[in-house]
Amino acid sequence: MIRMKKLLWVAMVAGVTVNLVSNFAAGGDLTLVGLAGGVVGVASIAGLIGLYITGRRS
Repeated sequence: MIRMKKLLWVAMVAGVTVNLVSNFAAGGDLTLVGLAGGVVGVASIAGLIGLYITGRRS
């Protein structure tokens, strides 16, 4: 469980960072790299929320 949390945190930070850097580099235009980074970041956040909810119920 702890390893999964660490992996999700790293994936979230990496995804958000890629999204921000891509957004600044492209001048605010939508790029495939930025979109992929955003999807990874949002999916990681959803995973962390899911782990938090299941941890509180058990």
